[in-house]
Amino acid sequence: MRNQTQTYSENSNPTEADISDRERAEYLKEWLSSYEQAGIRPKLMPLGDDGKAPIAKDRFRVFDNDDDPTEQANKAVVSGDEAVRRIQNGENGFVCYAGRPEWGTEGIVFADHDDPERYPCPTGEPTLTVATRQGTHEHYLNDPNDPVSNAKVGDGEGEIRAHNQYVLVPGSIHPSGIVYQIGNDYPIETLSDTQLDDKHRPVVASNPDTPPIETEIEVAEEYELDIERLGETINSLGIDTPVKNPGIRLKRALRSKKGNRIQALWTGHYGDAGHPNDRSKAECALASYLGFWFEGDWGTVSTLMDVSCSQHPTTDNGDPRKWANREDGYRASLKPYATQGPTKNMRGPLRLNNEERPDSSSVLRRSVRNVTKALGLATRQEIMDYDADENSDWDEVDRKERAVRNALSWLEDEGLIFWYRSGRHTYYYTTPGRISKEKLEENDVDREDIIQQFHDRVTS
Repeated sequence: MRNQTQTYSENSNPTEADISDRERAEYLKEWLSSYEQAGIRPKLMPLGDDGKAPIAKDRFRVFDNDDDPTEQANKAVVSGDEAVRRIQNGENGFVCYAGRPEWGTEGIVFADHDDPERYPCPTGEPTLTVATRQGTHEHYLNDPNDPVSNAKVGDGEGEIRAHNQYVLVPGSIHPSGIVYQIGNDYPIETLSDTQLDDKHRPVVASNPDTPPIETEIEVAEEYELDIERLGETINSLGIDTPVKNPGIRLKRALRSKKGNRIQALWTGHYGDAGHPNDRSKAECALASYLGFWFEGDWGTVSTLMDVSCSQHPTTDNGDPRKWANREDGYRASLKPYATQGPTKNMRGPLRLNNEERPDSSSVLRRSVRNVTKALGLATRQEIMDYDADENSDWDEVDRKERAVRNALSWLEDEGLIFWYRSGRHTYYYTTPGRISKEKLEENDVDREDIIQQFHDRVTS
């Protein structure tokens, strides 16, 4: 056994000499508990001899040519409980791979911050964070309706690791002697692709054994895309859309934070958008973005896809756009990407012409969601009665019951809030991971039951 914990700076990780194996095991147990609250039980792979990479690096391939784990890799991974036991017995540590359903990590994504000051939290919401040797790892649930892909961030600022890429877990010893530990023990937030901007550059390679290929998103002029004229063309079509002026909406999309990527997809520059050899993924991405901006209306998205492929019939590789050359079955397969993800409702302050005012404002919906996050699990009345003190990060709702009911209904439809009925009461929550043990006991709610219900809904 190592020495018992010695005093160390609150802002720095302890070293191997500072901490016992038993305490390292407790770090890992705490991390595993955070995932268990979200219904996830990841399998972990032991570290190799160099102390930074998994054991597979030196001994066998992790994934075969079909992107499946090799037999040796499946034999090497262990359960969380076994990993805790091994660390307690002196093993150096373990890694967790993102995006592997066989290992229970299909819903996990990591944001690696090598330079935290230059690379802020992608969602703006605090989430589970692990302190590393020189930065942090933020841990997220990958949005199943709008999934995140592997990406490089800026110039050495960090990475998004969503598939076949790993991080060291708490309790592991880095070659420098630093022991990884939890930095912020927040509930695990959900990260979606639409929350990322063009700073998160897509990479083609998802296998950690292959160097990632970075791609710059070019400016609109490179694609010979006249955004103003395109907007006029869309308006002249007379599309039956959820908005009165679809041309303006499309122009806003093409000039948004992720506009350069949308421009690349619209014009068939699939390589620039991170999909150089996969037309299907590229067109799924374009359908997803259009669905986000046009409130999930499939008729509008289908028409816009037609316009895009008519104006730009080939990809940057010279291949025909699949949307324009495939049967209805292929087109129908893209529909969920447009209709089941998050959407951008621009009514209210950005209302156009004579659009009908919605039942609840975007400000109220944001407040209702924030208060629900703060409470973890709450009835509608508790959400309405929430009283924020002067130091609170959350808003008060301050609206009548009908407006709050409408806001909750909208948030439910968008998959941003979920409900759970127990006896005569209906409770609302954002994710199971935000519900404290005290809240569950207070309302006599079974954690396993609510987690199962949550996963049934997000995967249905």
